[in-house]
Amino acid sequence: MAKQTPEVEPIRESPFILGFKIILLLALFELAYLVVYYFLNVQFEIPYSVHHHLSVGFLVLASAKIFLEMYFILLLVLSWANNVYYLTDKHIIKRTGVLSSKEKVYDFDLIRSITVHQSFFGKLFNFGTIMLSTSASGGYQAEITLDNIPDPQKYEQRIKECCS
Repeated sequence: MAKQTPEVEPIRESPFILGFKIILLLALFELAYLVVYYFLNVQFEIPYSVHHHLSVGFLVLASAKIFLEMYFILLLVLSWANNVYYLTDKHIIKRTGVLSSKEKVYDFDLIRSITVHQSFFGKLFNFGTIMLSTSASGGYQAEITLDNIPDPQKYEQRIKECCS
């Protein structure tokens, strides 16, 4: 009978953080559009004959704003979806990259300390950062950071179980 490899679930940044980044991005675009609109339409006296050209300009500006918002939201979501950690029984695997892929494998035997950090909002919405310190022969040390992951205590416990 063949040995089955255990199911490994992907660990991504908290969906709350992704949603917050998207809302912040949209708010910044709206604020920039509002400032441009205010200065071009309200702040200055513009002759009536120019209003037609100004409205066409705002149509182009609004279209560009929508296109840029969609582009940056797509980048945020792709970045979120493609920056993943996997916990196996012996390793932590970190995969990153949107258009190209980069993978790093860290051995659990090299982990020396585990630190969990949760901010006020992290405790409120149940996400946090796990920092792992590793060391190897030859004095090589590395810091592995699992940023803003959901339920960090659950993953801290899993890592401790795998390390022992």
